[in-house]
Amino acid sequence: VLPNSFEINDFDLYENLIDLLNIIVEKFYSQSMNFMQTISDYILYGINLVEVDQRYPYLSIKFWLQVAIFEDEIIEKCRCSSNPEEEIQPLQPLLSEIEFESLLQFYVNYVEFIDVDDVNVENNQRTKVHQILISTLKSIYKIVPSTFNIIKEVIEIEISKDKWINVYSGILLLYTICNEPFDEEVGSYLVSQMDLLIQCSVPDQIPRLRYNSLLVIGLIFQNYPHIILEQEELADKWIQQLIDIFQATL
Repeated sequence: VLPNSFEINDFDLYENLIDLLNIIVEKFYSQSMNFMQTISDYILYGINLVEVDQRYPYLSIKFWLQVAIFEDEIIEKCRCSSNPEEEIQPLQPLLSEIEFESLLQFYVNYVEFIDVDDVNVENNQRTKVHQILISTLKSIYKIVPSTFNIIKEVIEIEISKDKWINVYSGILLLYTICNEPFDEEVGSYLVSQMDLLIQCSVPDQIPRLRYNSLLVIGLIFQNYPHIILEQEELADKWIQQLIDIFQATL
């Protein structure tokens, strides 16, 4: 067990620590419930340094991304194995599932750190904390699809707000549930957001908002075309609106 007196005062040291903690979780996964609370506490300390140095929360969230990816691999090996009982068994609940709500709450809080004037799609000076948060939430949703209900609640709150950055935050959460596992309830919810997504895709919108709205629309069309087609007249309207948007950019 790591001593409680451990403090983060050197970024290179913290980076090495994160690598070591990922190795410990992977090599001793079956026993990890015995020490995960201690590890979680240190990871949380790094996340809370968001106002000091955003490299720390980036590495901290990356730790949970690696855990989610590793648990996905365990689940897949068990699913594909001819002798699944001989494989390492996924924990119940999964480690990443336990941490999910805390990560989602940090995602919501992190909106306050996003510069409302940072409107361009590309910005080399932009921190990657938001990006890795999205990747992590997406990876956890893949292996714990029951998180949809919590994600949906947060989406509804974010898209109801006036600031574009909150709507952007909600649309990015829509992105996290666009891919596997495919689910009819999730697909119907995504399709129900088409009017908002198209509204956020028009040429005079904030470029970042527009780019990600079009990205989500593309994933909905790709993964849930049958639900789109079930809307009949709405489907025709949406397609025409998208064509009009494309023509307006020519």
